[in-house]
Amino acid sequence: MSWTPQSSAVTNHALQCVAENTIFFAPPPAEIGTVLTADSSLKTTTKAKTLPVRVSLALLGFAGVSSVLLLLLSRSPLHNIIDLTPLAIFPGACAGIAVLWVTRFSHLTTYVGTLGVAQIRLSGSLSASPSTSTLLFAEASHLFTKAVITTVNGVYSGTMYRYRWADEKGRTRLHLVGSHNAKNGVPRSGDQWHFATSSERAWTAWLKSDANPRRENSLTEFPVAWSRQKIRINGTTIQFMRGAALRGTIEIDNLLELYIEHGSVYFIPRGGGRRFWQRRYVFPHMYIGNARLLLDRLAENGVRICSRSS
Repeated sequence: MSWTPQSSAVTNHALQCVAENTIFFAPPPAEIGTVLTADSSLKTTTKAKTLPVRVSLALLGFAGVSSVLLLLLSRSPLHNIIDLTPLAIFPGACAGIAVLWVTRFSHLTTYVGTLGVAQIRLSGSLSASPSTSTLLFAEASHLFTKAVITTVNGVYSGTMYRYRWADEKGRTRLHLVGSHNAKNGVPRSGDQWHFATSSERAWTAWLKSDANPRRENSLTEFPVAWSRQKIRINGTTIQFMRGAALRGTIEIDNLLELYIEHGSVYFIPRGGGRRFWQRRYVFPHMYIGNARLLLDRLAENGVRICSRSS
């Protein structure tokens, strides 16, 4: 049973109008609440390749790779001593299998709602039964995010990202991992990165809402994973905790700036001196639970947040 957005307020995950040729091959689960954004990799122009066509392409890939490698290996001095054919056959077989995998019929419909998110996959054919996985925000307590920019000889080559929702016991409830090659940080519409960021926006809004039964705790405590440390906002004071012990405090009005550099978050008080405070209140961004909410809360209190590349 397909689904059609009933309101123009529903956009794709990149906050653009949903393309008219998008096919939502399954409706969103009711438990994720009102749909905010939605997208699907299945389009009206999508044509599934038949098995004979896929096998033919796989054989071409096998023959092409094996032939090129056999030609190269025939020039090796070892060719007259040992049979190097298996060294060409194995990569060719891998190429053939890769072609079969790439040309398979597999599409994903994703929904972001006010109460959770859903991923619905359809594999094999249009008549197959889709499989659904959901995350209800009430099942999780913290979101940990990570982005790694890779370069080769100083030239940008890609960005790898990870979004992991965990419950109070640290168990993973949803894990979104991927990569893109958008140098400006924003990949094209349809990239799964947009699903991850849209999910983060909805999650952060839910944490602030009355629908969150742990709202007060979510707005004040931000644990640091793999440690006993915690960042706590207590009124107008930022407290840095280690277990039950108070490690230090900074008044929000006395926080000169908060900046992010090389994947770490630095808290700099007025008159404290950058080098001194680097040694005391520095946390890896990827380990701070609900880091987006923490930054939003500080920004709402007038804290200047900067991102530095050097």
